Amino acid sequence: MQKIQHNINALFNHFNEIIGLYRQLAKRLGVGYNTLAVLYCIYLNQQCTQKMICESWWLPKQTVNNLTQEMLGKGWLEQADDASPGRGKLLRFTAEGLAFAEPIVQAVMQAEQATFTALGDERCEAIIGFTARYAELFKHYSDLNTDTE
Repeated sequence: MQKIQHNINALFNHFNEIIGLYRQLAKRLGVGYNTLAVLYCIYLNQQCTQKMICESWWLPKQTVNNLTQEMLGKGWLEQADDASPGRGKLLRFTAEGLAFAEPIVQAVMQAEQATFTALGDERCEAIIGFTARYAELFKHYSDLNTDTE
C-alpha cells in the first residue's frame, strides 16, 4: 500500500508540475493560464462555445465567461449562433484577436510538439494510453460521472 501511495504522489507531482510549467509559460508570454486556455481552445478549434472551453480545460463557467466577455469587449472575439439548439454562441477570433492569440498559442504548441518529438512516437502513444486508462479507471472506482456536472 505504501508503494502505491508513493506512486500516486509521484504521478500527481508530475501532473502538477506540467500544469505549473504551462502557467509559467503563459506568464512569460504575457497572459494568465486561464487566458491561455481560452485562446488555445479557440485557436485549435477555430470556433467553439464557452462550454467547450470549460470541458476541455476544466475551468469554471464563470471564469470562462468573464474572460470571453473581456475578449469580446477588446474586439478579439466575435459571436455567432450555433445551428444546434441549446448549444450557445460560437466564439471565434476577429482579425485583431487572431493577431494577438496566434504568437502565444504557436509558442505553446511549438514547445509541446518539440517535447513530443523528443519523446518519440512509442513513448507518446504509451503516455496517452496510460493516462486515458488511468482516467477511465479512476472515474469507475470513484463512481464519478463527469457528464452530469
